[in-house]
Amino acid sequence: EKALKALLASYEQAGRPDEALLVLKRQPRSRAVLEAEADLAERTGHDEVAVAALLELNRRFGPDEAWVVRAAGLHLQRGQVAQAEALLASAEPVMPATALQFWQLRADVAELSGDQAAAVRAYGRIEASGKASSDSLTRQADLLQEKDPLAAARLQVLAWQTDHKPEAVESALYHWSRVEAWVPAEAFLATLTADELARLEQHPGF
Repeated sequence: EKALKALLASYEQAGRPDEALLVLKRQPRSRAVLEAEADLAERTGHDEVAVAALLELNRRFGPDEAWVVRAAGLHLQRGQVAQAEALLASAEPVMPATALQFWQLRADVAELSGDQAAAVRAYGRIEASGKASSDSLTRQADLLQEKDPLAAARLQVLAWQTDHKPEAVESALYHWSRVEAWVPAEAFLATLTADELARLEQHPGF
């Protein structure tokens, strides 16, 4: 392996990356060889080769969110949103909820491509991890607000509990009011401390 790395480095330093890639193609397709191929191809602008190597890594030695996110990112760098969307969709069934970087990118690209159902599904996986950010919860609520105001209100409450931004409370109350769900609204307000209420009352939208 050390000899192979030295040979590849000599080709790259000589400005002959294509020859280095050919050397790698002739090697047994081990994890180390595939990783070297992905790294070299990405460094030298051979994005298609890099994506193929990363996907082979994920197929044979994964799943690993880092490989998938990196491959999708190469497509996005070239403006290939549809290809990134297809790649992420194909990897979705095997990705655990703990793969937060993958699910965030899945949600972002789904929104970018207009696939609201996939975005909602991805945000749901992030929420299920228990590590969703306030921004993620708010975006999920925005996607659900027309179809399910109660779910949107619940997510805004979670966002409030994450960073205590008054806007989250205002949004939750708005969603409850749309469907006249006064009981959960009053129950939530009853959980607020005097200091929290005082701070919210200073906010123009409360």
